[in-house]
Amino acid sequence: MRNVRPWHLALAASVVIFLVAVVLALHGARQANPAGLAGAPPLPPSRLPYGGSYKLPGEVEVVGPRITQRDEQGRVLWEAEAQGAYDVDGDRKRVVAERVRWRLFREGQGALRVEAGKMTSELQAGTVAFGDGLRIYTEDGTAVFGASQALFDTRQRTLTAEGPVTLRKGGYVASARRLRIDAVAMKAHMGGGVRLAFQPGAAEAAPPPGGGGGRKG
Repeated sequence: MRNVRPWHLALAASVVIFLVAVVLALHGARQANPAGLAGAPPLPPSRLPYGGSYKLPGEVEVVGPRITQRDEQGRVLWEAEAQGAYDVDGDRKRVVAERVRWRLFREGQGALRVEAGKMTSELQAGTVAFGDGLRIYTEDGTAVFGASQALFDTRQRTLTAEGPVTLRKGGYVASARRLRIDAVAMKAHMGGGVRLAFQPGAAEAAPPPGGGGGRKG
């Protein structure tokens, strides 16, 4: 057998002590911070690939840039086309779209149209929120509402907007702080400091139909 010198034993003992210290340090760090390094940024939420086809909760379907929700009878309730980007979260609970042309249907017929810079559909809550500048048009284009933000309740079939809200119809311009549209009875109510003025030439032409294109079911 080869002679084992004392300094060999000392070196081996030092290596063993070092390895044990490393293992204990790593174990202590894991116990103190089981989720990872302190201060590390959280992982971004998962996202579904853009441009795919997805079946989502609440009878919502995404096919390319078009987003559709159907009612209990299987008829189209609303349909939107994202002219900008859209985002579907990995949990399939929310759809966010940019530069949207949205169309509401009533018994298979077009009822209202909305153009907005941003749309957020909360699938579990059953709401569709609009923001970043929006216009609400009657289907025939004779009345145009403007608002800073609006919310459509898919269960109550109501669209509410917060001010300032304006209405342009013919040569008349009305302003208020609130707007509520009952999509079942097709009635609109403006409230909160309502003012009415006649402005010849104030009528605003409605854009071509979009976000549904006349589909009936």
